[in-house]
Formats: sequence, C-alpha cells, structure tokens
Amino acid sequence: MVLYQFYNTDLLDIPNNKDEDAMAFMDDLFMLAIADTFTEVHEILADMMGREGGVAEWTSTHNSPLEYSKLALIDFTHCQSQKSRMLL
Repeated sequence: MVLYQFYNTDLLDIPNNKDEDAMAFMDDLFMLAIADTFTEVHEILADMMGREGGVAEWTSTHNSPLEYSKLALIDFTHCQSQKSRMLL
C-alpha cells in the first residue's frame, strides 16, 4: 500500500486553482471543488476528470482504469444555506 501512494501521487497535482483540491489516503482519492452553485461545482469536477493531465488521462497512462461503480458525487452545503440541490 505504501508504494501505491507514490504510484497515484500525480493525481494530487490535477487541481490547479484555489477552488480545486484533492486528497488521498492509501488507494482512495477524492477531488474537491468549491463554487457558488452545484452546477458550477459539477462543471469543475468534470473538468478535473477530462482536462489534459486530468484523471482520465492518468488512468490511461498508468493502466489503472477507474471502477465507476465505486465513484460517488456528494454535494455539501452549509445547513443554513437556501441553495436548491440537484437530484440526479
């Protein structure tokens, strides 16, 4: 497992602005996006997946396909927020 942390460390370099982040623990990773609306957040996450040097490119260059059944999109907002949630 320790070697896997070195193997997937490039994924942590994908976020490239102040509203994007990524964190990893062992063989798990999460991508974080912050925006004013859930639609904007989803667009940022989609961009991190598809951009040059993004997750999709990493999976193909590292021969490590994603297990899509294990992917999850979770929207968080402050409990006082009046923002409407997108239902997928």
